[in-house]
Amino acid sequence: MQQRSIVVLIVATALPAPVRPEPFWQRWQDSVIERLGVNYSSYVAAQVHKFDRKVVMNPEGSLDTDAQSKKTTSEHAGKFGNLLRGGVSKESMKQIADYIRAHVPLSKKFALCHGVNHGFEVQAFRDEFPGVEVLGTELAPMTAKMSQWTINWDFHVVKPEWRHNADFVYSNALDHSPNPKLAVTQWMREVASHGVLILEWSEHFSGSGRTSVTDVFGTTFAGLIKMVTTAAAEAVANAPRATGGLPPFAVVDRFNNSETVNVLHAKGVAKRAAYREWFVVRNTPRSTSSGA
Repeated sequence: MQQRSIVVLIVATALPAPVRPEPFWQRWQDSVIERLGVNYSSYVAAQVHKFDRKVVMNPEGSLDTDAQSKKTTSEHAGKFGNLLRGGVSKESMKQIADYIRAHVPLSKKFALCHGVNHGFEVQAFRDEFPGVEVLGTELAPMTAKMSQWTINWDFHVVKPEWRHNADFVYSNALDHSPNPKLAVTQWMREVASHGVLILEWSEHFSGSGRTSVTDVFGTTFAGLIKMVTTAAAEAVANAPRATGGLPPFAVVDRFNNSETVNVLHAKGVAKRAAYREWFVVRNTPRSTSSGA
């Protein structure tokens, strides 16, 4: 019997180009992003524009790290540092570090700073605490590249390896959150049982009249404490610790830079002497042990 050969012709067709994935945090924790209560694309665009437009670029479009480094150094130069530019003066960082040394065991050797712009406070904490892995988050991609220790990340989203693993979490960027209660609750998910969340707040952030498209949250010092208290109550009510939720938390301490401000005022540099408070938030299981 004669065998016939069957030739199968395979016609190659052009496959569609792969779809560029959304930012990792959007694919990973959509529920968190939805809880922000704003148009997420507009929120990100505003924050990125505020910071990325300040970076220095080479003519070919790449980041000019040398020029940016000099720019950053000049911004923080001066005899007294700069108490108005984000609160990241050397004096502020030293005062916070002293508080941490006195009150927080650094047993995890890990800490987070949220909304760090070009990462000044990350480097400051790493200098103050050798051996502690301090990482920063920044929503603006180009600005995040200015620090070796900063990642491009939305601070409302908790990475699994951060959960209950930070000796301390610090931020002076709560005013950039469209949902500060969500931000505080998420940051407390990162704080270890012995750790603290330190929130920096100043007169500049007091009152809704100081808000803008990028600095979207403003309140008084008393209002900040009330917000944290409400966030804690809602977190416990929505997910009790017994069902895997957060333990209760509260503002348990506060300190300020009044002594430094008085010195600066005496030297005639009042414009640079912004009074600010640091609010310390801890887990407080003892106060509500029956509900835990």
